[in-house]
Amino acid sequence: MVVAYQIAGNIIQSAYYLSHIEKAILPSTVSVNLIGIPYATNLATGYGGGMLWQRANTQPYISLVAWYLFGKHKFDPFKACRNKNIPSASMFWTM
Repeated sequence: MVVAYQIAGNIIQSAYYLSHIEKAILPSTVSVNLIGIPYATNLATGYGGGMLWQRANTQPYISLVAWYLFGKHKFDPFKACRNKNIPSASMFWTM
């Protein structure tokens, strides 16, 4: 959401979600110099009709850290593919 809001130019919402992600940062159990971000922030989080896997709220996950870093550094990973010279008539998502 942070990156999506940044792309949309909504800096207030971007900053809001970034600050909440930073509240979830965990210290590493491997090294005192490392941190991580869990997949979820509470045990009650589910996926579909079931609960998430054990430790989804206590172990860091690399995908979350990657998206956090994109947002923190205002990096748009989609920018390179945005200018494809697609004909306007083919852009079904803008209709």
